[in-house]
Amino acid sequence: MIHKLPIELQNKILNYYWQYQFYKHIICYLQEKEYILLKSFNFIKKHIIPQWDTLNQKKYLVYYFHKINNFFIELHQEKSVHLFLQNKYKMIAKKKAYIDFFNNFNKTFCYLCYYSIQLSKEKRFYVLEGFRTLTLK
Repeated sequence: MIHKLPIELQNKILNYYWQYQFYKHIICYLQEKEYILLKSFNFIKKHIIPQWDTLNQKKYLVYYFHKINNFFIELHQEKSVHLFLQNKYKMIAKKKAYIDFFNNFNKTFCYLCYYSIQLSKEKRFYVLEGFRTLTLK
């Protein structure tokens, strides 16, 4: 049916089709990852940084700690998403070696620890101490 149309209209229709496919599969995916990243940052600012000294008592947050840490692991494994978000947010780690340093303090939540310290600014030593003493698994 489309082949019976003039070539100009075929080009226009196919161009719109592929633009929509690109938007649906690429742009929306990147926007979703960015939204999850911002939600993770808000969680860190609300539940980890102000309550660094009581992290061991927050057993109900362990699920979210694992979920956010796994998101950051996936973020670093997907190079395209990592580069896109790194361009928008300068705090995204460029090298895995920066995060591997935090394995000495907490192997389970090393990515969460890194980004919590990045967001905590002047409380970074307190947050690091909270993660070092964290025994939740």
